[in-house]
Amino acid sequence: MARRDNLLLGSLELDALREAGNIGAGRAATVLSKILATRIEMTVPKAQIREVWDALELAGGAEQLVAGLYLRFSGQWRGSLLLFYSQEAVASLLGRMVGGQVSPLLELNELERSALEELGNILLANFLAALSELSGLYIRPMVPTVAIDMAGAIIQEVMAASGEQSDHALLITTELVEAEGGARGHLLILPDARQLEVLLEALGVEARE
Repeated sequence: MARRDNLLLGSLELDALREAGNIGAGRAATVLSKILATRIEMTVPKAQIREVWDALELAGGAEQLVAGLYLRFSGQWRGSLLLFYSQEAVASLLGRMVGGQVSPLLELNELERSALEELGNILLANFLAALSELSGLYIRPMVPTVAIDMAGAIIQEVMAASGEQSDHALLITTELVEAEGGARGHLLILPDARQLEVLLEALGVEARE
């Protein structure tokens, strides 16, 4: 079990969160399949609740160069979403979207960056929509943005801009597979303070003291 302050999260809670992730991944894969004109499958093999920096290490480490797709959300549940892709994963995904070789991560051109922003919008919006439908909570997503930097620098900036936040994050690993390759991403859900309990209660599972 993972501990969150005075909260113990067991298999039921994590299964509920993983199921929400799987539904969101499935919806995002359907949209990507239409855009790329090829069958896309996306699964969520793992969901974990960890301290933020521990979650970041599991996602590849603070010094890894990544494309960070970031979205802030509000409403009845509040927090931030961060989806990290490595340079290799970005090349695999964008190569299909723009139809050719992709520039190095630090040198993306306007078309490539625009495609990356659209990818972030598809993935993050569908994850949130799935959580909203399963929980019954009204969740309002803001416009997603893209940051290319070391993973640690991106998450520090997000946490500084978000104000009071939980010390823990929900880490969801995504596996995206299509006919010519695939990409692994790491989705970090960073709830605002005391917001993880709100989601768990809405999903019908109760954390134990």
